[in-house]
Amino acid sequence: MNDCSLRWTAIDPPLWVTDISDVDGAEIQDCKVLAKWDATATNHGGRELEAFNTDGFDLSGKNVHIHDVDIWTQDDCIAVKDLPNGGGIYARCSENWLVERVNCSGLGLTIGSIGATSQGTCVRNITFRDSTMVSTVKGVYIKSRPGDAGTTSVIENVVYQNITITSPESWPIWIGPAQQADTAGACALTWPDESGAVCPVSSECTMQNITLRDIEIINPSTSPGVILGNESNPIKSLVFDNVIVRNPALAPWGKSYYACYGVEGSTMGDTWPRPPCFDGGPQCLNATRYVANGNSHHNGCGDDDAAIEELTGGFLSGCSEALQHIGPDVCSDPSHVYYAFAQRYCKSTCGLCGRRRRAIDYACHEELSYICGADSVCSGELNAIKRSPATAYLGFLGGILAVIGVMYLVLTRWNRRQQNDTEDQQVMLPLTAEPGAN
Repeated sequence: MNDCSLRWTAIDPPLWVTDISDVDGAEIQDCKVLAKWDATATNHGGRELEAFNTDGFDLSGKNVHIHDVDIWTQDDCIAVKDLPNGGGIYARCSENWLVERVNCSGLGLTIGSIGATSQGTCVRNITFRDSTMVSTVKGVYIKSRPGDAGTTSVIENVVYQNITITSPESWPIWIGPAQQADTAGACALTWPDESGAVCPVSSECTMQNITLRDIEIINPSTSPGVILGNESNPIKSLVFDNVIVRNPALAPWGKSYYACYGVEGSTMGDTWPRPPCFDGGPQCLNATRYVANGNSHHNGCGDDDAAIEELTGGFLSGCSEALQHIGPDVCSDPSHVYYAFAQRYCKSTCGLCGRRRRAIDYACHEELSYICGADSVCSGELNAIKRSPATAYLGFLGGILAVIGVMYLVLTRWNRRQQNDTEDQQVMLPLTAEPGAN
């Protein structure tokens, strides 16, 4: 398509509002997109995100100017897409874009997802500026998707400037692999909240010369961001210039604030907090990162009795037996030290089916993605204990042993009264009791 201009309003679109491929010269201005289940909704919770794939403006090509638009959607607000098979008729790359004066809420101002091709996919010279995002899901979102062996892609010369993100509901900054469910080898939508979810970073995509300048993030509901590169092909020349996060949440990355590895990054101005792998900081690769994972929604129903049995070394056979030892308050009292475990593994026994619970305690545990060896997240300030992979969740077992200790005291006193014997004749409860023992 050569030269096009759009001005209109789209309400309740069933799918992508605009999907234009291989354009040379496009201007979109004074448009409005509104995609909501509930016309009065002020966030993306509950049923709202079921209206996914309602992208606002998806284009590929060159010489694109999008400005003065208002977007509320349940997917990408504006997405710079790739040109497949090495380019189209009018454009070889998606390049020379200016997106400005945008008010949007959804999955953000997005580049991608960008896939690799045998001819080499390219996205370059893209600027987003002078925009606001309120109650958005994601904010700055640059995403790649895995490709086949021998394929390549590049995302380069990108600027996000003078953007305010207020009360984002998920990651205000995400640079790395796309979170999606329809691509093999992609980062899981449930990562990092769900145990077993993975977020691999493919090596086919090169990201370089990316600058975030004068970005203000206010009251995010999660840690500020995710910045994930590949070990053999890291993100190069990534600059945070005056990127300021006000009142950042601790979950899930704790005082590290960012998941950060595979990056050659630097900070400038008053940037705070600094991503830990920037400015020569440690690259957290090929190891285990202990993170503080709290304030997470745990949906669905059922018990994971096998997990309880494993965590207690076979002493307990499942959730019902655990509640008998610990007491029912563990299901309902957020201040209980094992509340988070009950929410995670014993939803059915605790009567949590069909309801959402928010854990306010932080549990320091092993996450499967990456790590620096020493991590201040697992410190006294979160009342957490660093654990090795072999002893993850050992605190739960410790609680059970504490209960056994109390039972031991009760039994020994009872034996003293009954037998009137000396201390060396007392019957002691073994700490290695079989499952079901009292």
